[in-house]
Amino acid sequence: MDGENLDWQGGAGGGATPADVGSTDVILVKTGLKQVAIRPSEITFVEAARNYVRIHLDGGAILKTRIPIERLASHLGADRFLRVHRGRIANLDRIR
Repeated sequence: MDGENLDWQGGAGGGATPADVGSTDVILVKTGLKQVAIRPSEITFVEAARNYVRIHLDGGAILKTRIPIERLASHLGADRFLRVHRGRIANLDRIR
């Protein structure tokens, strides 16, 4: 079920893994009936909300999708994101 809600798109072609992606890559997130393309650099933090996660973006936008937080954390990469709580992931570039 969650495989339909998250996909990487990048220089290595559709379905690229986090190890394959470069700075121009995006994550396609299914939210409601549409897919939204976001760059990991746009994410300020992620929070778990029962069966959903809320992805907080620059400018205050929030995307709600059914992706287990563990799966999203593995796609974001430990070099730029840190799981600071079992229900929160922080973008290290946004921590002051």
